[in-house]
Amino acid sequence: MSHMSLRAYCLLSILASSFTFSEPDSDTLFEPVYSEFIPAYDANAEFATTSVTVLKPDQFSASNISIADVIELAPSVQIQNTGETGSYASVSVRGAPSQQTQIYIDGVLQPSVGGEGGYLQQISASEIERIEIYPGSLPLQFSQATPGGAINIVRKKTDEAGARVLLETGSFGHYRGALSGRGQLSTVQLSGFAEAVSVENDFSYVNDHGTTLYSGDDERQTRNNADFNSLQGSLTAEKKTQDTQAVVTVDALTSRKNLPHWNNAKAIETYYAKQHIGIQGAFSQQQWGPGLDSSLRWQSRFDQGHFSDPSDLIGIYANDSIDHLRSHQLSHHTVYAISMGQFVLSNEWHDDTFAIEDSLQQFTLDASRQQYNSSLGFEWFASSAQTLSATVRHLFFVDQQSEQKTNVNDWGWQIGTRHDGEDWHWQANAQRSVRHPNLIERFGNLGTFEGNDELRGESAFVADGTLGFNTHRLSAQSSIFYRATQDAIAPVYNSQGIGRYINLDSAFFIGAEWQLSTGFRSVKLISSGTVQQGIAFSVLDLYDRKQVPGFYPIAMQQRLDWTLSDELRLAVDYRYESGLFFDRANSTQAPDKHQVDVDLSWTRQHIRTSLNLQNVLNRAHVDFSRMPLPGRKITLTFEYRLGSFQ
Repeated sequence: MSHMSLRAYCLLSILASSFTFSEPDSDTLFEPVYSEFIPAYDANAEFATTSVTVLKPDQFSASNISIADVIELAPSVQIQNTGETGSYASVSVRGAPSQQTQIYIDGVLQPSVGGEGGYLQQISASEIERIEIYPGSLPLQFSQATPGGAINIVRKKTDEAGARVLLETGSFGHYRGALSGRGQLSTVQLSGFAEAVSVENDFSYVNDHGTTLYSGDDERQTRNNADFNSLQGSLTAEKKTQDTQAVVTVDALTSRKNLPHWNNAKAIETYYAKQHIGIQGAFSQQQWGPGLDSSLRWQSRFDQGHFSDPSDLIGIYANDSIDHLRSHQLSHHTVYAISMGQFVLSNEWHDDTFAIEDSLQQFTLDASRQQYNSSLGFEWFASSAQTLSATVRHLFFVDQQSEQKTNVNDWGWQIGTRHDGEDWHWQANAQRSVRHPNLIERFGNLGTFEGNDELRGESAFVADGTLGFNTHRLSAQSSIFYRATQDAIAPVYNSQGIGRYINLDSAFFIGAEWQLSTGFRSVKLISSGTVQQGIAFSVLDLYDRKQVPGFYPIAMQQRLDWTLSDELRLAVDYRYESGLFFDRANSTQAPDKHQVDVDLSWTRQHIRTSLNLQNVLNRAHVDFSRMPLPGRKITLTFEYRLGSFQ
């Protein structure tokens, strides 16, 4: 036992079964006590050889509505908003666009054939146990790898009973109400939530009428036709024994976002409405053979969107289209633990169909993708402090649209190492990954994105290294990274915010990021950020050796967290972002972003109230598609909790 590291034994303990030693041998370095059920598909982020940032609810503000509101706390992440509250929000990880980043919910890969950024708005931040962000190489449990890493959203599952009521109001006609509860029925644990949001988004801003270099026609206006309304909920049933776990989750959402004209015209019946229903099931078995754990999961989701722009005010042309996404997935994971390490085998099957029907344009699109992913990885506990990992991944899919059929067969790999010292650790990883264009990139969405059926698939080589140091008062972690991409796919926008995906001949990214946390008594200081550069190469001089559009090369956040008393807490955030270009030729640059946010919360027994001020300096910001963002916003949140609800 003395030759096995704490990390190695923890992994084996988790993956095998529960161990409790009341009288350990004298040469045992620790007293392992593990009773939590860990399914085979869990990535064990705290032990991963790959770089990872884990966000937990105590880092969220009570006014955070969706995942998109919180994941920018990670230094590698930038949220790409396309407007005010309720607008489409995607994610850029280390400069990679949203489509290069995989989104997982409870370890289940979400379909990407129609674009994945919308999932960030569908998951309520109040129902999250943790968010794992892998900005480079991916852990063994993920059977697919893309250049922009992955985000795994883990929903709360607990045996504790309780309930929570949330009421919220704020600037620009903002209202939110939510109800959550957990309890037990016989031997089944039940949990659920419902949430309603309504925001008028009637903020004031300076309209430059599309002439950014001329101020003579600028005038202050109130944003027109930007309302957002949504209603969502979920119900989860879980039955667990010492060695088995069965979980079923059903979730649903309906929302409508009115879409403002780029020049703030009073558009009528211009909106995007969405309905979603999904069901996810999982069965996990531990120790069905010596050192052998397995998990089988299934997911079906049905999404329908309605884009209305009958007057041709905001899109490419007059539009009244219905889009459908139907997705089914079956995945299998097996972990086999031996004395020197563990093998991980993963297999996934996806059956996705994406369809668009437009009554005004007399246009239909019906495309499907059958996809199979598989991976085999091994973690080797080389010494008491050293872990090595290697993974081989295979991807095969068939796309069919009308009479056209496309087959793709591709491979990827990953190698990594981790060394754990007493107060510090280091990690190094390299990965080869691939990604092929989804259907929106190829065919457009008949609204705010044009199609490009000449897009080629992209491949990337990623390498990074991380050094971390942790003591009682100081936690620090720094990473350097490099990514070279061939045929990189990137979005570009025109002056009216209409986007199109293009292939860059090649691009490379290099950068460094950091996270630093220190505190003394009641005050905690947190600093995080990224400094990076992304350069694109092209045979055309106009685009050659230019910065890749759509991301900020400099992005940093400083946070002061001050516990004023047992009941009162103050948090002040300052975010600075600079250097974004909107276009491939680097002709138009976004203004620097300076934003100060303040959050004051008061908690006593079952009651919590919070006052959140966003953009305290009332700076006029624009988003990644050149649309104006709200100025200063004040939000008041009231929560009442019963039982042990967290």
